[in-house]
Amino acid sequence: MKVFLTNRCNLDCIYCFKDKRKKEPELNEIIRKISKARKKIILKGGEPLVRKDILDILKYAKSRKLKIGLETNGILLNNKILKYADELYFVFDTINFEDWKRITKKDRKSYNKSIKGILLAKKANKKVYIDSLLTKLNFKSLEKTKEFCDKNGFILRVLENKSVSGFDYNDSIALGIEYAKKILGKDKNIIYICAPKKRLSNKEKPKYYRKGGRQK
Repeated sequence: MKVFLTNRCNLDCIYCFKDKRKKEPELNEIIRKISKARKKIILKGGEPLVRKDILDILKYAKSRKLKIGLETNGILLNNKILKYADELYFVFDTINFEDWKRITKKDRKSYNKSIKGILLAKKANKKVYIDSLLTKLNFKSLEKTKEFCDKNGFILRVLENKSVSGFDYNDSIALGIEYAKKILGKDKNIIYICAPKKRLSNKEKPKYYRKGGRQK
C-alpha cells in the first residue's frame, strides 16, 4: 500500500508537476489509511521527511508490524528515521553533480546531503533502491549512476515519465525507457519501470518543461 504524505519538497526538480501548495492529509487520515494495511506500506510525497510528524507516522506503522518503505531524496534522512524504515527508495536521478544541479536547481550542499543520506542507509544495512527518472538531462550519466549503485550494492530503478506514453510532446525533456535499455542493457540489479500504456485523463495531464525551464 502506498501512503501519500505531502506534495511539499525541499528540491525543485525541473520535471515536477506536483502542486506544492496542495493541502496535505492530516495525521489522523494517514493513521487511518495505515491501519488498513496488512503487510507493507510505502510512504511517498513530495518529500515525506518535511513533515514534522514523520516520526509519529513511522512509529505507528512499526507498531502495526508493517514492512516500511520510504521514498525520499535523502537530504533530511537521519538515524532516528532509519530505525523504522526497512527499504529506502531514493529519488536520485544522477550521480553527476552538474546534471543533478540542472534537474533539482539546488547546490552542492544539498547534493552532498543527499549522498550522505544514501550512504547512511547503506551503513544501517537497509535495502536501497536508487530511483532515476529518465530525461535528456541525465541519460548520458546513467552508466556512472549504475557504477555508483554497483559499488555500493544498490538496485537502480530507471523510471519512465508517464508523459511519454500518455501524450504527444514537443521539446520535452522526457525520454522513453528504450534509451536506458540501449545504454545499460539487462542486469539483475536494474529495474526498468515503464509508464502506464494508456492515455491519461485531463486531471492527470502533467505540465511540460522545456530546456529553458517551466512551460507556462
